[in-house]
Amino acid sequence: IGNPDDIHPHQKKEVGERLAAAALRMVYADGNKVCAGPSLKTCRFLGNKAILDFDNTGSGLLVKGPKLNGFCVAGPDGQFHRADARLVGNRVEIASPAVPAPVAVRYAWADSPVEANLFNREGFPALPFRTDGLPIRNPVVAHRGAWKKKGLPENSIASLRAAIALGCAGSEF
Repeated sequence: IGNPDDIHPHQKKEVGERLAAAALRMVYADGNKVCAGPSLKTCRFLGNKAILDFDNTGSGLLVKGPKLNGFCVAGPDGQFHRADARLVGNRVEIASPAVPAPVAVRYAWADSPVEANLFNREGFPALPFRTDGLPIRNPVVAHRGAWKKKGLPENSIASLRAAIALGCAGSEF
């Protein structure tokens, strides 16, 4: 529903339906009403893959598109790589040839994760998550010194865009 270039959603009906579902569940305490997307329940690692189970699956998980996207895995070195993911019933199995022994998974872990396409059959998108406790690098803080050297103002959209153009910042997985 979101658009990374426009804060005002064009699909207002869908936004309203999501909000209405949450309000109805809260007001009428209908425990059977699905009002949110899948959320990570458990993650376990088996050999070269991660196996994920979810809450809020409603009547089942759904992939919108030909391929499940938005997952990254990391090994003990903490370096994240895009991962191949597949839906197996209400589970997701993830693996990456670049990570023979995964220890962490992230889903939709970006500023604007437009490629993320895991939903429940009721139409709610899966919530972003991370299973690791690794420190998150903040490109705004980490590269202020580089920005000052280039004569850019701190803490501005122009600074962030310039930093990306200079290769000082980018999407964090």
